[in-house]
Amino acid sequence: MVRCLNISAIMVLAILSLGSVAVPTAHAQVPDCTGVANNSAGQANLLIDLTGAGACNNGAIGAEGILFNNNGGSNASVRVRSVGNFFVNVRVTADGITTVLGNQGDFTLPNQNCTNGCLVQADYNDAPIGGAFTTTYFQRGGAGAIGAPPVAEIDVQRPAGTSIADGGTDAQGARTAGTRVTQTYTIANTGTATLNLTGTPTVANQTNVTVGAIGAPGTLAVGAGATTTFDVTYTPTATGAFSFVLTVASDDADEANYRVSVQGTGTDTLAEPQQTGTITIIKNTSPAQAGDGTFTFASDAGGLNGLSLATSGNSATSAAITVNAGAVAVTEDVIPGWKLSTIACTGDADSGSIVDVANRRVTIDVDANEAIVCTFTNVRDPDSVIRETQRVISNFISERADVIVSNDPDLADRFRTGGSNGQGNPLGFAVQGDARDIELSFATSLRAMRRAANAEAKRTVEGIGADPGVETPARFDIWAQGTYARVDSTDRKSDVGLLHTGFDYRFSDTLLLGLMGQFDWTDQRERSTNTRTSADGVGWLIGPYLAARIHQNLILDGRAAWGQSYNNVNPLGLYEDDFNTNRWLVRGQVTGDFAWGNWTFNPSAGISYFSETQKSYVDSLNITIPSQTITLGRAEAGPEVRYNLQTKDGWQFAPHVGVKGIWDFDPANIVTAQGVTIDSSGLRARAEGGTVLIMPWGWSLNGTGFYDGIGAKDFQSYGGSVKVRVPLN
Repeated sequence: MVRCLNISAIMVLAILSLGSVAVPTAHAQVPDCTGVANNSAGQANLLIDLTGAGACNNGAIGAEGILFNNNGGSNASVRVRSVGNFFVNVRVTADGITTVLGNQGDFTLPNQNCTNGCLVQADYNDAPIGGAFTTTYFQRGGAGAIGAPPVAEIDVQRPAGTSIADGGTDAQGARTAGTRVTQTYTIANTGTATLNLTGTPTVANQTNVTVGAIGAPGTLAVGAGATTTFDVTYTPTATGAFSFVLTVASDDADEANYRVSVQGTGTDTLAEPQQTGTITIIKNTSPAQAGDGTFTFASDAGGLNGLSLATSGNSATSAAITVNAGAVAVTEDVIPGWKLSTIACTGDADSGSIVDVANRRVTIDVDANEAIVCTFTNVRDPDSVIRETQRVISNFISERADVIVSNDPDLADRFRTGGSNGQGNPLGFAVQGDARDIELSFATSLRAMRRAANAEAKRTVEGIGADPGVETPARFDIWAQGTYARVDSTDRKSDVGLLHTGFDYRFSDTLLLGLMGQFDWTDQRERSTNTRTSADGVGWLIGPYLAARIHQNLILDGRAAWGQSYNNVNPLGLYEDDFNTNRWLVRGQVTGDFAWGNWTFNPSAGISYFSETQKSYVDSLNITIPSQTITLGRAEAGPEVRYNLQTKDGWQFAPHVGVKGIWDFDPANIVTAQGVTIDSSGLRARAEGGTVLIMPWGWSLNGTGFYDGIGAKDFQSYGGSVKVRVPLN
């Protein structure tokens, strides 16, 4: 190892083996203080010149070091020759004995075996004999062949292979003022050691020119015989001479700051034809399930500014648009629901284009006659996909929850009538509807069938029209009730089917307990967007119920149920995914049962709470859709008054009117595609009136009109229905 001190340089040469004095057959000259001379070839005679060249002593003239290893496998004779009167007091120490050889001249080391190593020392002068001197040591070094030590040597070239001397000029010729120019420089290492560059080259002394970005070299460690490149971009400011100094810093011993003067002449833009190239934009969407879209672009090049591409089959390609050579910026506009994922350009020979995906922009480096193709690839914006998917699912579950809660079986009526559908029919079938909606329903029970059978038997025995009389109802009953409804509105179309079935046991005239199962099917198509979103699914609930007469005029009923649903959703009109839910329902109601002559009065108050949780899942775009819970809490209360009139020949006429207050204290709101929430919270009232006509042969006709939304600010609904019930016994 060599240490360069303020007052001296220290070097040590270990002579591993010395042979007899002979005429030298190998000659080594090492011009600096880190040289290595190895006798790898097994030379018998070596000549080492001490020339005093190099620069490691105080940063100026330094001591020369010859690092000798006799690793050739044979003895060698070594001569040390002091050249140029720089070395004095040359001496050798072997086996602890020091022998002074002299000052200048040609010395042959004594024939010593150097068993423990030989140390050659000399004193070194900064000038020939007569000046002050410092002490120099020659030290044993590492491996290497006899000859010059490895040394780095920088050479700057443009174009590659054409050298520009340190301090030389790189002539640019005539360049159009205001037009950007990019030049590629080559850094060559023509030496034998690694050349270490010091960062990115710099510029200074800019005259009538603006130097833009300077590219970093491909590598800062340039191996022996290797090259690297870097780009310099400049723009002449005006007509006339322009220049700047380019500096490449490295650890080259004598050219640590390699300077090149870049010079040229700015010319009038009208003096020469404008150089041009072409740009083609390709727009891709990914993956295939993402579908197509329309994408627009802004640019400082007129032909590209306002460009619009509508993909088909996930891709679209623009025409090749001619632009002036230079930097051309192209920015993709923000497209709702989409996110730019990559930008890739081909055809840029010097790879000078700059991609900025975060800002949806690419600055394209267009050189003369280049045909550049840039591909913008978009994916669906995950946040938008999650938001829209959860909106469609939430609306679907909310509307289904409203149907489930609104069509829950009337357990109080079941308790009063014993499953007779109000008219003693074993199987009732009803149709009701208005201009756009229709509802079909049926109801039956084992108890009703038994009653019908008994009545038929009595008529057979006693004659047609005989009164079946009063019977003791069976304690055990199995029943079913179904509803199908189609709602066709401006925003959406829904088909809903509900089937309730159960069995119960009447423990006494005041208590009935049972188990109810519910199956529902829902299909919804949304029309408020061009994407035609949709959702469909089936679900079930099962749980116990009870009905009890807690007072001669009061009936308490309630039920609880738990279940699941299995669903499909198409949130963007492009693909369909599956999702599942867990759900539960609790409900309770108190109903009054008052009669006064032909008048009946049935006030009621009830509360229902429904909760359904959509489970998290990964959709077709590989986006995780988080879970969400939709709840509906509803309280209802109000009276119903009915007048019952029956003719002698069996016709029954029953007009009725009722008002019910409705409060969704935990609303299941609907959100439109435009993000507007339709709030159904708050207190409102529904008024209903109509009449029932029951015919002697069991058919019934029920005409009803209603107005819903009394007291509500943003909600109103009104209409009417005609219900026909036909017994199928």
